[in-house]
Amino acid sequence: ARKAKARNLVNCDSLPIEEEIVKAENVPEGAKLIGYVEETKLAYRPGQYTRIRKRYERWKYVAPDGTTKFVCAGKKDGDTAFSGSQFDPTVISHAVYEKVVKGMPLYRQEQDLARKGIGLSRQSVSAAIFRGYEAVRPVVELIHGYVRGADNCRADETRLFIIENNGDKARLADPKKTQMSYVWLYMTAEGYHPAFAYVVGPSRKYENPAMFFGSGLNHRFLQTDDYGAYDRLEKTDRIPCWVHTRRYWYNAMMDSGREDYSTASGQMVNFIDLIFAAESKIQDTLAPHKGEQHFHELVRLQREIVMRPLFDAFYRKVHDIDGKVNPKSSMGRAVGYTLGHERLAYNFFLDGRLTLS
Repeated sequence: ARKAKARNLVNCDSLPIEEEIVKAENVPEGAKLIGYVEETKLAYRPGQYTRIRKRYERWKYVAPDGTTKFVCAGKKDGDTAFSGSQFDPTVISHAVYEKVVKGMPLYRQEQDLARKGIGLSRQSVSAAIFRGYEAVRPVVELIHGYVRGADNCRADETRLFIIENNGDKARLADPKKTQMSYVWLYMTAEGYHPAFAYVVGPSRKYENPAMFFGSGLNHRFLQTDDYGAYDRLEKTDRIPCWVHTRRYWYNAMMDSGREDYSTASGQMVNFIDLIFAAESKIQDTLAPHKGEQHFHELVRLQREIVMRPLFDAFYRKVHDIDGKVNPKSSMGRAVGYTLGHERLAYNFFLDGRLTLS
């Protein structure tokens, strides 16, 4: 049988080939296989690039009315963002991983592919990334809506280095010369299915979380670090993270050059560990009730009995240290950070779903 001409979409003749024959469905009895339509795409497997060659069967048969009919195997990817492209989605997912996680811009990926004998331009990859994003945009918007509608969330932000083009050159943006962008993470907390929303913002201003959350809910709990922009959000009770607080005291302890828990800062680290241990014991004790409607209310009541006295004692000790240390020392910074969100820390007792970190 004569084969249909294959489409060699990518210049990568030296790569291994994975071949797959795609069977035609509902082939009439007596039909004759007359060839294949071949399609070759670039693919990525862990650690290496390869080619996938799919061979779609073509059959011919004579219908009862005497006319010649054809049956062809259908392509399984259907009408997707990557239909007819020269690579399958694994190449795009790997390119995004290399760019976002490992910080390798597309122009360097293009150079690396060329060294492997693969002629794939960064423009093609970039266009495919945008097509892929547009394809999943409805799902992204659903996730964002779910996070936005939750009344118990967490948020954080980090700097994002942007690739800027300077003529024929591309380089990492210089933070001293270029406006820094930020990636903002918003996620659901206890009481909701895990959901994550990543949003790129042009700055670290409070308008970014304010724009994401809007003003739809009557009230929201939001656990964050000590960044003050979150305090400006409307209808929001902020919950500080005790891991951040512990880190300040631990760093103050380690300034002595060793892990000495007998020092004043070391004792505060131990005190925070005691608070975490008390919370773990409450959760373990009430575990048989988890899933029941009143579980979180039981947790809240137990915290009032067991943990509020610990909070009170902890902050009394911090106030005792305050004024006795240099504010610019690591110990002074620990005191300042801790007392800076003392009022917010007690929001922990408002709802049994809230967590220490």
